[in-house]
Amino acid sequence: WWICRSRLSGCGAGRIMIFVTILLTILKITGLVLAGIIGLALLLVLWILLSPIRYKGRIKYSGKPDIRIKASYLCHIFSGYFILDENGQKADFKIFWKSMLNRKSGTAAHRQKKTKPTDTDLIKPDKPEDFYKAEEPETLKIPENVSDNELKKTEVRAKKPPENNPKPKKSIFKKLKDVYNKIRNFIKNMSERVRNALDMRDKIISEIDNADNREAVNYGLVLLKKVLKHILPRRHRIYIRFGTGDPASTGQYLGLMYAFGAWLGLNLVVAPDFDDKVIECDIPFRGHISIAVLLLWAVKAYRNKKFMSFIDKIRNR
Repeated sequence: WWICRSRLSGCGAGRIMIFVTILLTILKITGLVLAGIIGLALLLVLWILLSPIRYKGRIKYSGKPDIRIKASYLCHIFSGYFILDENGQKADFKIFWKSMLNRKSGTAAHRQKKTKPTDTDLIKPDKPEDFYKAEEPETLKIPENVSDNELKKTEVRAKKPPENNPKPKKSIFKKLKDVYNKIRNFIKNMSERVRNALDMRDKIISEIDNADNREAVNYGLVLLKKVLKHILPRRHRIYIRFGTGDPASTGQYLGLMYAFGAWLGLNLVVAPDFDDKVIECDIPFRGHISIAVLLLWAVKAYRNKKFMSFIDKIRNR
């Protein structure tokens, strides 16, 4: 009895161990698969965030603009270009090297199905005169009680071609009135936009002058400088030759250009012309933009309570 009991207990323990081993193997495989999926998702997110948007181009102007800009993202999975020169304007955006804007659609002849000729098309008339002869209209039966005047009226109505309900032509006065209304509405909309822009400018200036917002304004200027320095090309050379025709205004613009270039750290070369009115430029550039850096600065700005309160004051003023 003891021998049989020990054998039975040994068989049950072995089955339990086999079941536990299988369960642990299934959980191990499931965990490895989930860990691989999560790891691939994290790698994909990091690749999207840390991959920079690379761009390069050249801007030239000597009486006529000549602009050429190219950009790519995620190892040229997304790419595009913009060209503006004497021949006109060209632009394209590609995904996996396939154009999204300049798609060449097939002609209508290729899209239409070829139809086989029917039996009536293959039949030829015996004489060409019979082929072009018009069918005679059916004769109308005239009732006996109709008078001659009524008969003439019906003939005149039958001869008149059906009218296609032509639109009434506008008079010159109405056309001038429509043009005047369009111009008035355009001026009204533009005046409202300018008024709103001036109101917003006054709000911003009043909030900037407030002593309580000095810290938030300084933080915003520093953040704006960082963003512009990151977005602007790392490798560039800005050559400008300009003149306004007035030596005084030319000198003022020259000082503003060098002050702005020194604030942003630009490689600026300006050749002023104090005699003639001219403007020429040649700007080759190359740079990149990191999405992760911009998101980091956006999060920092959102967590700054003083800066966000300053933005809310401008919006709700």
